[in-house]
Amino acid sequence: MKLSNYFLNILFLLFLLNFFSCQKIEPLYKKEWTEQEKKELPKKLVNGISNYYQGTPAQQFLLQEALFFDSTYADIYREIGVPYLKRGIAAEFSNYYGKAADLNPLDWLAWRGYLYLFFYRDYDRALNDFLKADDLTPGIVDHPQSMNIDFLKGVCYLKLGQYQKAIDYFDTQIKYETETVGLEYMESITFLFKGIAFWEMSQFKKAYETFTIGLSIDAKNSDLLFWTAKYWQQMGNNSKAKEFNTMAKEQFLNGYFNKRNYVEEFFQTYLSDIEGLEKELDLMNK
Repeated sequence: MKLSNYFLNILFLLFLLNFFSCQKIEPLYKKEWTEQEKKELPKKLVNGISNYYQGTPAQQFLLQEALFFDSTYADIYREIGVPYLKRGIAAEFSNYYGKAADLNPLDWLAWRGYLYLFFYRDYDRALNDFLKADDLTPGIVDHPQSMNIDFLKGVCYLKLGQYQKAIDYFDTQIKYETETVGLEYMESITFLFKGIAFWEMSQFKKAYETFTIGLSIDAKNSDLLFWTAKYWQQMGNNSKAKEFNTMAKEQFLNGYFNKRNYVEEFFQTYLSDIEGLEKELDLMNK
């Protein structure tokens, strides 16, 4: 009985092999494509990269395949370049992202400026990209990475030590956003950076007034509280300084401080900064 079942299974398998060998099966990989398919395929391949971890061989293979079909599609170069950026391989990032910016400056030039600014701290290159990107859209305020381009230019000038130019661009941003969305909906970090620009020019009263506006938007921001404490220390009012520094520490521990994914935020305040000022103030009171 067992032997009979064995031969029946063999016969059934031979039948299946014969049946499928007579069927017309669509090939899984095509070597020839219609012109319309060639146009659509690169975008499909780029859309498909989300199925893989960023920068993996599988994802990069898809992008290289897309590049084979359309070497003028800027998004491909941009996607290839991003993993190099995050891994600190500057030459490859610059090469691929640069091609994306060249092929489609309207979409990627200001974004490259953002990356130069925050990832590589290359303020001159970042500023150059922002200025050129702005020229492409006269009368429009660009927002690369959802950030006001005048704010980004202001940060560049601030880090380059050109404080008045930084303040001018921050003021341009403030005017625009006050008129379009309202002061209360602005990010308070603009007032932190503008205040620091005044601070660097030894205009401490203007710095304090600017920090105060920032606190009116975000009263819990430990960075603004810390710099306000520094102002009162500068003015010789250690009692006020300690009051604000204590609030800064409390809010820092609650998680209310400026930070940025992947990289350090400019002028980022740390707990060690707050505790350092705390010790200074304690020593002055002895």
